[in-house]
This record gives sequence, structure tokens and C-alpha cells, in this order.
Amino acid sequence: MEVNIKRESQTIEKFPDSIQYNVIKKLIETGDYSIVFDDDDAGEIADIIAIKESENDIIFEFYHCKYSHGDLPGSRVSDLYEVCGQAEKSVIWKQDTRDIVKRMRKREIQRMEKGSVSRFELGDLEKLKEIENKLRVYGSKLEINIVQPGVDHTKITSDMDRILVSTQSYLLETYGIRMNLLCS
Repeated sequence: MEVNIKRESQTIEKFPDSIQYNVIKKLIETGDYSIVFDDDDAGEIADIIAIKESENDIIFEFYHCKYSHGDLPGSRVSDLYEVCGQAEKSVIWKQDTRDIVKRMRKREIQRMEKGSVSRFELGDLEKLKEIENKLRVYGSKLEINIVQPGVDHTKITSDMDRILVSTQSYLLETYGIRMNLLCS
């Protein structure tokens, strides 16, 4: 199914043409992750939180998704402002990655108490507890990804580049976090 670049959230209905649904699907297909978590909603850390384990580290990946302001990918500065702001705000979670795990647990329990679908697309509360225990011994890393299929990578303007460079600089200077742009 083709991605509707104007539909950001998969919602609890899991719209298969949404940006979020397709990112989640690709993450799971890699086989690299222990947890893929749909955190989309008010109070989110990121739209998607993916966790993978390496030999010595727990790697948290945040995916901030944003819908396109146009019907086709292009060079709209407006397609970057909000998603870059979300990336900048999320650096605070690097201070103590154990807080990410606590927040994920709380949000999952709250959703399940409402009788809704799980936020876990891969993994579960038991796996999250295992990750939490490993964080007592292992180091942790954070990577931030912005997902904006409304941006055509061949049409990035100097204004768009300035926004991206500014966000990357902020992430690097505050916590040494690299940012990736996933676009069309």
C-alpha cells in the first residue's frame, strides 16, 4: 500500500497508509529491535520509540513523524519547522534514559486500563522490564530521527538546510545526539 504523506498517525485503528504505520513496519522488518512502541498522542516522547540492544549499550531511537503540507513531496520550509522543534524538545530524555522506560510503562498501563490496544508493536512490558534492568549495568545511547515524506531530498533549499543544520547543531551541542532526516 502506498503511503499517504498527508496522514501522519496510524491511530489505534492502525491505518496502513499512514506515515507512522509504515515506519513501524520497516523497523520491525529489520529484525534489529527488541521493542517498537507507538507513543503517539498528547504527552508523547516521540511518535515512535524503538529500542535495540548491542553488546554494551541500550540504544533508544526516537522517530518524530510529520504529515506533509502538500499533496506531493517538495521543498516547503513549513514541512520542517514543527518536526525539527519536536526533535529539539526531545533531547531532555537523554539526561536519564531510565525515565524513558518509566514513561513508556506508565503510558502503556494507562492505555490498557482504558481497554484500548497496546502501544507495543514489538515487545511487551516484560521485555521493557528486562531493558530497565540492563540499564543498571549497560550504557545507553539516544538517536533522533525526523520523518517527513513531504520533503523531496533532491529539492532541499538553503532555507530548509539552515533549519536542519540548526537542529542538528543544537542536538550535538546539548547531548552529542545525531539526527537523521527520513524523507522522499
